[in-house]
Amino acid sequence: MINKELCSIIIPAYNRASILPDTLLSTLYQSYRPLEVIVVDNGSTDNTSSVVREFQERCAAKSIEMHYLYQEQKGASSARNLGLKKAKGSFIQFLDSDDIIAPSKISNQIEALKKIERKNTVAFGDFRRFVDLGEQWKMFGWSKLPKEDSLIEDWLSGLFVACHSILWTRECIDLCGIWDEDLSINDDGEYLIRFLCRGGQMKYVENSFSFYRLHQQPRLSSMNSKKSIRAAFYALEKIRKHIEDLGLTHSHRYSLAKAYYECAEDAVLVDRENYKKCLDVVHLLDSNFHFYGDGLKYYLRKYLGLFCTKMICNFGKKFLRYNFGPYQIISSKEQAFFFQ
Repeated sequence: MINKELCSIIIPAYNRASILPDTLLSTLYQSYRPLEVIVVDNGSTDNTSSVVREFQERCAAKSIEMHYLYQEQKGASSARNLGLKKAKGSFIQFLDSDDIIAPSKISNQIEALKKIERKNTVAFGDFRRFVDLGEQWKMFGWSKLPKEDSLIEDWLSGLFVACHSILWTRECIDLCGIWDEDLSINDDGEYLIRFLCRGGQMKYVENSFSFYRLHQQPRLSSMNSKKSIRAAFYALEKIRKHIEDLGLTHSHRYSLAKAYYECAEDAVLVDRENYKKCLDVVHLLDSNFHFYGDGLKYYLRKYLGLFCTKMICNFGKKFLRYNFGPYQIISSKEQAFFFQ
């Protein structure tokens, strides 16, 4: 039976025992009650289960229920779906096992949602990227967010909303359905666009902060292999289908063309087949589309083309790692949870 006041935090985890405590600690600090935490172990081979057991005792002392579920490795979307089956809350917080949320994040968003009369609305807030330096964290500035009146277009243009910065209601989950388990990249983007195309809405809530971890090691989503490029193209095709079902406007066409153009740039060095597929879709969507970009990237694309632009960008990322603008050094992890 669904508890109307309960918030369920769903955390898919795979071999994250070393950093999972940071995520679990951020749930422990949440001011909202009642609260339950559901960790879905996606086939880990490390001591993830031991970490969760340790936190179960600490959560119980804070009047928080923590549940541990195990499944064979099937991917994050499958783990989230299993968590949804277990969840008893009318509010749902998806939280990846490497990210954190501020103590008042959930309470502020629930308070805002309760004041909204319109149906099928989720809350979202600001987020910052950070790098774990051991005893210190490098915290970058607040990420630019999409506008409420142009969510789809802004998201396709790169102004994404971090998955854990959103708070869902059970009503919105029912509208959207389960997560697509065929996706390994951009599964959260597909889920959100599907929700918006089905009539869902989003409400920005102040003072509901989230923090997005940047990793030192390569990730599938780093777009440096044929596997990742093909997964990204597959996700874009699903997103395009959702928007076509809604009805393609001119702004949708241009924004989708930009997204495929970005995918083409990622593919140009490693997957020429999907590079060409992406460009074909770009010109199908907008026959007058040529290139775009901000600042230096605009001129690189215009005068050097995608191949040279990608080479230069890869070089820059290698030697100017995590260049997200100004940053602050947080002296302790404890301080980071309350950082604004």
